[in-house]
Amino acid sequence: MNVETGSAVPCPKCGQPTHQDLVKTAIWQGERLSVVEDVPAQVCDNCMEQFYDDTTTEAIRRLSEQGFPPGSATREILVSVFSLANVLTPEGT
Repeated sequence: MNVETGSAVPCPKCGQPTHQDLVKTAIWQGERLSVVEDVPAQVCDNCMEQFYDDTTTEAIRRLSEQGFPPGSATREILVSVFSLANVLTPEGT
């Protein structure tokens, strides 16, 4: 997929058109959540699936292998955590 040139390609998942955009992605490593922003991607106009080119995928992989070093973070955010344990009830009760 050629994100750099901005050429629209059909979505591999649903076949609809895609557009170039900068997105965010969240990656869990154990109990630690890291958010990567300014990720170049092709985004499907229909199903909103995101696709990265090889260069972007490799950059995310390198960050992950380095354990997302806190000293390299551009900022921190507060994330709320919710549980469905008290909301969902077993079927049939």
